[in-house]
Amino acid sequence: MSDESPNETMLREAIEFIQLYYHERGNEMKGKEEFISKEKRLDEIKRSIVTTGTYEHTFDELQHGARVAWRNAPKVRLLEWTSSPSLVINDLPLLSPIAPSVQIESIGQI
Repeated sequence: MSDESPNETMLREAIEFIQLYYHERGNEMKGKEEFISKEKRLDEIKRSIVTTGTYEHTFDELQHGARVAWRNAPKVRLLEWTSSPSLVINDLPLLSPIAPSVQIESIGQI
C-alpha cells in the first residue's frame, strides 16, 4: 500500500507525464506562441493541485496523451504480406466487420 495521498499521486503522475511531453514535444513547441517552459508548466500544475485538488491539460497535452496511449496500446499487428495478409489479433469481436477479407491466425501461433 502506498503512503502517498491522492494529491501526491496525482502530482507524481502529472510530473511524469509533463516530463515525457516536453521530452517528446518540447523542441517542436518552442516556436509556438502558447509555449511555456517545462518549469513554469510544472509550477502551474503543482499550484492547481494544491489549491483545487486537480489540474487541466492543455489541448496539445491532451493530443499528445492520446498519441502516447495509442502508441502503447495493444494493436492488431501485421505479420507479413503475402497473397493474403495475415493478422494477429487479441480480440476477434473488435475486428469482425473486416475479418471476412483477411486470413486470421490465433495468438498461439506466433
